[in-house]
Amino acid sequence: MKKVVFVLMSLFLSQLTWGKTNVDSLIAVMDKSAGEEKVDILLKIGQYYCQNQTKKAIGYTNQALALSKEIDYNNGEFGAYNTLAITYERMHEYEEALKNYQMALALAEQVEDINARARIFNNIGNAYDLLEEHDKATKNYYLGLENLDTTETQLHVMLHLNLGAAYGDVNQYDSTLLYFKRALEIARQPGFENDNLLLLLMANLAELYSLIGDKSEALNKASEAKDMLSQELNNYTHAAVMHIYAGINLKYKKYKEAEKALYQVIELADELNNNNFKITALERMAILHKEQGRYEEAIGFYEVYIQVKDSNISVEKNKRIAELEAKYEAERKQNEIDQLKKEKALNDLAISKLRVRNTLFVGVVIITVVIIFFIFRGYRLKKRTNKKLTKMNAALKNTKYDLEKSIILKDNLIKVIGHDLRGPIGSISGFAQLLATGKWDKEPEPIKKYSKLIYQISDSALTLLTNILYWAKLQQGEYSAEKQIFNSLEVTQLAIQPYMGIANDKKISVQLNINNAAVAYGDKFAFSIIMGNLVNNALKFTPKGGVIRIMQVQQNNGVTFSVADTGIGLEKDIANALFSDSQFISSKGTENETGTGFGLKICKKFVDINNGKIWYENNPDFGATFFFHFPYQKKS
Repeated sequence: MKKVVFVLMSLFLSQLTWGKTNVDSLIAVMDKSAGEEKVDILLKIGQYYCQNQTKKAIGYTNQALALSKEIDYNNGEFGAYNTLAITYERMHEYEEALKNYQMALALAEQVEDINARARIFNNIGNAYDLLEEHDKATKNYYLGLENLDTTETQLHVMLHLNLGAAYGDVNQYDSTLLYFKRALEIARQPGFENDNLLLLLMANLAELYSLIGDKSEALNKASEAKDMLSQELNNYTHAAVMHIYAGINLKYKKYKEAEKALYQVIELADELNNNNFKITALERMAILHKEQGRYEEAIGFYEVYIQVKDSNISVEKNKRIAELEAKYEAERKQNEIDQLKKEKALNDLAISKLRVRNTLFVGVVIITVVIIFFIFRGYRLKKRTNKKLTKMNAALKNTKYDLEKSIILKDNLIKVIGHDLRGPIGSISGFAQLLATGKWDKEPEPIKKYSKLIYQISDSALTLLTNILYWAKLQQGEYSAEKQIFNSLEVTQLAIQPYMGIANDKKISVQLNINNAAVAYGDKFAFSIIMGNLVNNALKFTPKGGVIRIMQVQQNNGVTFSVADTGIGLEKDIANALFSDSQFISSKGTENETGTGFGLKICKKFVDINNGKIWYENNPDFGATFFFHFPYQKKS
């Protein structure tokens, strides 16, 4: 639901703020202007660049802010803070955006726009929505309605849309439908001149009906929006309406209407250079042809979908890197400015002292000579001390900057690796699944066999990728445990279920020695990841016909679980690196399965956040046993 409404919000924002600004002509007249006129020009340039060149946007907008403060221009200062907030929001720096929105809100009552407070409350709600803090978002949208002069119908419509979206984010679809209908009533009143927004609203309402299962209303509203399209409306509206119309018709098996609409969406997406529309349309084309049994065409669309998706991921990644560089460059320049201000203050102080000394020298020669001697001596000492302090401060700043940069690069490297690998691996999995589930009555049997092998390999790779992403989150402290009492047998059965196919293939007996009523205390999700990884690890290194035993033992201070196998055991050099963050050693299982050690490192992290411990006992002749311990809940 949030995605639908944000499509509208982005369009609405662009219509209100940037329009078709001729930025080159603005830059040409900027240097010739002064005062409030220059502030307004700087703001227009900043708003223009906010769309795709955030570094320039921040530079021009900061100039406007500084000049507004200098000439006491409230409208300019308000506009600058609002533009900075929108720019940081586009850079995904939502906390920084909120700070600037709050500064704009403090100035809202001093500007000429009577709806200034309502606009800022709407923007603050949008930022909290992007942070997924929906209660705060809803509160600000209500504040926007309370501060709104309802003669501004477009903002009135947008606030109702955002309220509906916020309720949709928490699955309160009755409230979503109520506010969407109110928005539509306002948009249909005489004098509402934004037909693009009206049609997008109708299409989104159709999608909401589809979401809540009202087939008749969904199809009717989608068709009504489609029939109202005209040449006067922009291509974005055409693409968005046909995109929703196609999705609803595909959902309800109206393939002819869906296919025709999807071709139009692809054509419009190319004209708009909008890969998001194109990616979804291509994916739906592949699904449509597959459901109709047109497998070769489905494969063709799926291949194009993967190419466009991978290209879009690369563009988004480069854009994000540019945004981060802009942010760090701005911070670096601000630090340089602050340093120059400090040096200027010191220089001014030194000049002032020098003037006093010269005056005293003219008045009283002998006393001045004595004073000069001591001042000069103190000055030399102070200069040497300041020089040493400056060098030390510079060294500390460089060290801190290098450390922060190394940490950020290390953590982001893992995330980038994860996301760059997930696309291709997911593509292999989807393509292989499509081959494995197709109708190949006239084809050789090995096709199905090899397709199944490809699917299994890619699924294993996805498991490894998932472990890498978990590890990255744990390294950055982005995971918080939600501890509770749970039935350990039930959770264990669910955790090992995905690996029972491997056990059956290798004819390995997995024995669960856990009482039906047994319980444990801790984070249930963390427990599932730990148990699943240990069983998966045991299956890799246990030969065909082996046995894996899972046990639970109640103790005075908690519960201990063990996973024992009759496998090949652990070599000494591998055993020493099992739980180390700095060492990664690959090894092969009994059937040449790949083992990277990531699973055990993740187990260690999840055990740590549950205040437990993990260890192992190794016997090369009889296999290995891994233990992990969860303590009982502390009494308050």
